[in-house]
Amino acid sequence: MAHDFEVEDGLTFGEWLRHEVEELVFVEQSGFFVDQVERVAARLQADRAADERLEVLIPWSPVPTAFTAPGRYIYFNRRLLERCPTDEVVALVVAHEIAHHDLGHLTLIHGPLTKGLASLGLGAMALAVFRMLQNRLYGPEDECAADRVGLSLCLDAGYDGHKCLRLFHVL
Repeated sequence: MAHDFEVEDGLTFGEWLRHEVEELVFVEQSGFFVDQVERVAARLQADRAADERLEVLIPWSPVPTAFTAPGRYIYFNRRLLERCPTDEVVALVVAHEIAHHDLGHLTLIHGPLTKGLASLGLGAMALAVFRMLQNRLYGPEDECAADRVGLSLCLDAGYDGHKCLRLFHVL
């Protein structure tokens, strides 16, 4: 998967982070919300090769958020997902995170710092530091760019753009 890198032999950062998240919090495996994000992600990525598609995971933690990281996973927190009333709103969140990959924003995360976090094995601290690092690296310009590209992905997938933009009312 593009933008991923090995933190040790046979273990990529993306797979390491997924494991750490699953160790820290419950990740939903079935039900309405899993079906919804899978349906939306499949529609948004219909024109991509199967091995290039990103997978959406639904971790349960108290802060409503969504983020992505090097590797193949998008993390769409259950608290945020519960606030998204339609597939269109969910689509803009997922598309925004896909856009971070498409725009190359995740290449900024490579390097000794993230490899060092993985080697610590301190999941909660590493995840918190990773999120702070991600917020500083992206900045408002990259977030706006991801919004623009994300909305274009939604429109290309046939979603109603006006309904997608209701996300900003949710946020």
